[in-house]
Amino acid sequence: ICAVLNGARIACPDKWFFFANAVQQGWSSMKKLSAMLMVMAGLVLFSAFSALASEIGVVIGLEGTVTAVGGQGERVLHLKSPVHVHDTVITGPDGKVQIMFNDETILAQGPDSEISLYDYGFTEGSPGGSRFLMSFTKGAFRMITGKIAKDNPEKFNVQSPLATIGIRGTDFGGERNPDTNEEYWAAFH
Repeated sequence: ICAVLNGARIACPDKWFFFANAVQQGWSSMKKLSAMLMVMAGLVLFSAFSALASEIGVVIGLEGTVTAVGGQGERVLHLKSPVHVHDTVITGPDGKVQIMFNDETILAQGPDSEISLYDYGFTEGSPGGSRFLMSFTKGAFRMITGKIAKDNPEKFNVQSPLATIGIRGTDFGGERNPDTNEEYWAAFH
């Protein structure tokens, strides 16, 4: 049982309560605690900011089974789910998904497809650092490019096992069958 002595001192058997130590040591422990709490708060904010910064788009349409595998592990996607850099988006036999990226690029992915989002960077008003790199290994997709392809077209690329396509701002798509190693690309106007 602790007791208050002289109004400010709290004594416990064989120990002094934190406040008594802080008073006794001229508040140096309080300063250390404050510094430690500030560092911890900074780490929490940094972690939250990092998580937000890695969100590169959001699911705007979805049917059937769609999952994403990435730094956050494997997760089932739903309407309004975020997608992140390094995610691989996989649709099941009944799955379809539409993703709108932060630069307003829209990706539509068909059933039984797999697309990996390797690199993405976009800051409104700073096109020099904007970039988009995705790879598709199977299935079909269609994409309407947004601000990255308009502002920094040489940094907007789509890869497959057979090709890397530089996109210069358009509506385009691709289809790939990994069993036959056939793929088709098309641009729409």
